[in-house]
Parts: sequence; structure tokens; C-alpha cells
Amino acid sequence: MLPDGRSVALEPLAREIATRFHREYPDELERDGVAAEEWCIHDNKYLLAWAVGSLTLPKSFEPNILWLAGVLAARDYPVERLSRDLELAADVVREALPAHAVELCGRLIEGAAAVRGRADAGASGEDGRQERLRNEFVQAVLEGDPASARRAVESAAYEGVPARDLYLGVLQPALREVGELWATGRISVAQEHLATATAQVLLGALAPRLERRVNVARRVVVASVEGELHAVGGRFVADFLEADGWSVLEVGASAPVEDLVAFVTEIRPDVVALSTTLTTHLGAAGRAFSRLRTLPQRPLLAAGGNAYAGDATLAFQLGADLFAADAEALARELRNRFAP
Repeated sequence: MLPDGRSVALEPLAREIATRFHREYPDELERDGVAAEEWCIHDNKYLLAWAVGSLTLPKSFEPNILWLAGVLAARDYPVERLSRDLELAADVVREALPAHAVELCGRLIEGAAAVRGRADAGASGEDGRQERLRNEFVQAVLEGDPASARRAVESAAYEGVPARDLYLGVLQPALREVGELWATGRISVAQEHLATATAQVLLGALAPRLERRVNVARRVVVASVEGELHAVGGRFVADFLEADGWSVLEVGASAPVEDLVAFVTEIRPDVVALSTTLTTHLGAAGRAFSRLRTLPQRPLLAAGGNAYAGDATLAFQLGADLFAADAEALARELRNRFAP
């Protein structure tokens, strides 16, 4: 949904982008046929959703684009094609949505430049090191070797790579990639669970290394919505907020709405942060936010997770007060709102 309240049908735009893309790169259709077209449409719907969401949350677009570029690069896909796709998307948006063309096209062109810059940089510097660590982690867990995956990240921490970089630049995108592989049927649920379990062990070692801030004397409840069994996103949030000085009550996976409301009523936290990974659980997020908004001493309600695909507007429609693209963004936002 655009800031003026109008809904946008993303699929027709994504199809037009895919058509123009394959005119320039017909080799993908020749190689993969209909699957190439469907995946191109699928990815462009996400790109457009991220761009629209960035009209409300301006800094959310580039991190999502660079994450996707990292996933594609890990699969040996030429990321300069993603850059060109974003430029084609800007052309389509300019024609279809003239009222918002300046902002949306600006986001898309900036994203294209960021991807091109990433491709030019290659695997050099810290970004290159993080990419290599991500690839090593993913490959090791998919090969059934979690010990090697842990050693790679633990060695980087020992050598001085900041814990925040390992959280956000290595583990978070690695788990996103594994989630994508599972969602598209390319790996088993057992492999996905192994990756999650390996990451959770690493988080236990990394959390004490996060930079600590003064106690803010405030309380936050962190939970995954009802039915949501993915709890790592909530763990990221809990670790970052605890490092920021919050008193964190991490409820964990699949918090039933009524139980959550009763707990929040009793505890009376300043903030409730709800994580949603799968789009099928967005309805539960909406129900939770709706019930929490009725409390006499209602907390600030924060939303996050892959289910939103970077779309802050969707989070607000479901009843959240704020949306954050990742744990660091949420910590920063709460730091601003609850400054001493």
C-alpha cells in the first residue's frame, strides 16, 4: 500500500519487469524455461514490495537488496543482472505509478547502484569476509557438519570481528538463505532445523560479546506469534535489546494470543515485540496486535520478521506501532523513543 492509501497490484508490474528482463537475457528462459519466468516474477514482487515499504521506512530497502544480492552471488548468479533488473523495474514503475515515480524510482535506482558497487567490490574487505563466512556456514550445515559451521564463526569472533557483524552480516542472511532453500523444496526440513540449531548455539556464545549500554530501566516482551515455530528472529531481538540495557522477557515460539495478552497484562512491559517469519502467520500477528491495543496500559507494539518482506505499511495495517527490518534497527528505534 502506498502512503496515500492506494493499494498496488504488484504481480502485473512484476510480470512486465520479467518480460523486459528476459528480452535482454533470453539465455535464462532458454536454459530454465517457465521456471525462470516464474522465479523472476516472484523475486520482482519482493523487490517492489521492499521499494513501496521504503516510502515509510526509507533505510529498509538497501539492506534487503544487498541481502538478495548475497544470496544470488552465493549461487554463482551474476549479480549485475539484478542491478539491471532494478533499473528495468524503475522504468516500469515510472510508467505505471507516475504519482510516486520520483520516490520509488529513486529507491530502485539507488538499489541498482548499491548492487553494482557490491559486484565491483567483489569479495574484498569486511563485506567479502562476511560473505565467505555466510557461504561457509550454509555449506557446512547443509553437508551435515555443524561443527565446521560453528568453528568458522567462532574463529572470526576470536579474531576480532564484531559480534553485531556476525549476527547481522553472517547468521541472519545465512538463515534467510536456508529458509529460502527450504521454502522452495531444495533442502529438507531436517537441514533447515540443523541450521537453526547451529545458529542458536552460536548466539549463546556471541551474545556476551555484544557491546553493552547502560540500563534503561524498561521492560520488553519478545515473542513469535501464535503458530510461528521460528524463534531465532526473536532471539536476535532479545539479545540486541538486552545488550542495549533492556530487561528482556523472551517468550519464544508460538505464543498463543490469549496467553500472551494475559502475560502482558500481568507484567505490564513498555514494549511488546512480535516476530513473524511465515506469511501464513500474519493473521495471528494481526489478532495479537488487536487484542494488545485494547489493554488499559497498553505497551508500544513492534513488528518484524521475514513475513513482512520489508513492508512497514503492512505492519501498521495489522496494528503495530512501529516496524523494524532487523534487531539492530529495532534497538536503534527504541533507543530514540525511550532516550533517558
